[in-house]
Amino acid sequence: MTEIRIPGLPAADTGSGAPLVSVVLVTNRVDFAEESLANFLRQAYPHRELVVVVNADTALLECWHALAAGRPEIRICHAPGQTLGACRNLATSAARGEFVAMFDDDDLYGPQYLSEAVAVLQATGVAMVTKLEYLWLDGALGIFRFSRPRDEWEHALTAVGACMQVFRRACHGPESGATYGDVAPGEDYAFSRAVAARGGLIVASGPGHFVRRRNLRPGHAHTWNGRLGSFRLEDHERLNITVEQAYGLAGISPASLRPAERVRHPR
Repeated sequence: MTEIRIPGLPAADTGSGAPLVSVVLVTNRVDFAEESLANFLRQAYPHRELVVVVNADTALLECWHALAAGRPEIRICHAPGQTLGACRNLATSAARGEFVAMFDDDDLYGPQYLSEAVAVLQATGVAMVTKLEYLWLDGALGIFRFSRPRDEWEHALTAVGACMQVFRRACHGPESGATYGDVAPGEDYAFSRAVAARGGLIVASGPGHFVRRRNLRPGHAHTWNGRLGSFRLEDHERLNITVEQAYGLAGISPASLRPAERVRHPR
C-alpha cells in the first residue's frame, strides 16, 4: 500500500466502451442537496451515474426527486433510520458501475476527480484509490494543506474517510468479504481494512481535485459524529490563500459555483 505518482499516467479511457462509474451519495440534510448534485454534474468523466441514499425524512426525499427530474442517470433510495454503513452498503449493492466513488455532501470534487481515479484504476489494476494529501477548509480555523507523514502511509491508506474512496465494485459485498461496517462513524475503515486484508492494493493519487470542508455555516459539523477526536487540524500547514484560490487549486472555478457553494472562510 503506497502512494502512487505515475509519470505520464495515461488519461482515463472515455470512449464508448469505457467503464461506468457509480457515484454514491449518502445524505441527510436539505441545505447541501444542490451542492451535492453540482459535484456530480461538474465531473468531466462522461460515463457515470449517481446513486443517492436519503437518510432523512420525506422533505429531503422530495427535494432529491425534484433535482433528479429528467435525469435518468440519477437513482434515489430512501433509507431513514439506517446507519451510515448500512446506507453505503445499500447504494454499493445497487450500483451498476464497474467502479464506485463515494462522495460526501459537504465536500467539493473538482471536474477531474473521477477521471484521475479511473486513470489510476485502469493503469494499475489496484483495488482502491484514495488521497493522503488535500486541501481542508474549516470555517472556524482557516485553510490548510492536510497531509499524512510518510511513516503513517501504510496505516493511513486503510483509515481514510469514505468521501475519498474510489474502488472496484467487485471488491465489495458478502462474496468478497468486504463491506462497510453497520456503524457510524468508522464504517469506512472496516471496509478498506477488509479490502486490504484480502490482498487488495490501496493507493493514493495526487493532492488535487478535492477540497474537504467543515464548519461552513453556523451549526455545520460532520454529519455523523460532529467531532474529530484526537485529530488536530492546526498541526497541518495553514495556507495564506483565499477561498477562491483554494478552489482553483482543486480545479474548480469559483465562477462556476452555485451561490450556496460560495461559502466564506476566515484567513
